[in-house]
Amino acid sequence: QAPKHKEEDLLSHLNTPTHGVDASKSPKN
Repeated sequence: QAPKHKEEDLLSHLNTPTHGVDASKSPKN
């Protein structure tokens, strides 16, 4: 099984608009 913490970390990274580009790419934002 894949580590769940990695998936959560990825989601957290996507949810965190560190850069304008990332924020624009994030569908949840």
